[in-house]
Amino acid sequence: MPIFDSAERRYIRRGEVDVDSRSIAGIASTGADPMSAARTLLRHFEDVVAFAKRTHPCVARSIALSACRATDALTTARLYMKNYDAIVRFVCRTDPEIAHAVAAQAFRSDQPLRWAKRYLEQLKEERRLRRSTRDARQAAAD
Repeated sequence: MPIFDSAERRYIRRGEVDVDSRSIAGIASTGADPMSAARTLLRHFEDVVAFAKRTHPCVARSIALSACRATDALTTARLYMKNYDAIVRFVCRTDPEIAHAVAAQAFRSDQPLRWAKRYLEQLKEERRLRRSTRDARQAAAD
């Protein structure tokens, strides 16, 4: 049984925010009343996107998809935005080019800076491996 009827799909496609209806449907389908849950999630999603877009337009959709499950989605979104900003400030000190990518991965965590540090180290290690592989190939070609 589809979670969204055709009228809701048209509304989602026509709306200002391009909602991934499958994500919301997937979340809603685990509840006792999927249609009601989907409508609630969609309402939370739209509220959070409208709120987050003002200050965090690049990650508003990600914040909204994460926060729409919470009972108080706007409070959760505020926490996620605070986490995101703290991570960006922290990572910008050492590696500003990837600060937003790290923040986008870690803002949902209950320990965002810890996870940001872990992910940052992972990215740096991947960068080192790519560099050493490139150097080895270049040395072999010479």
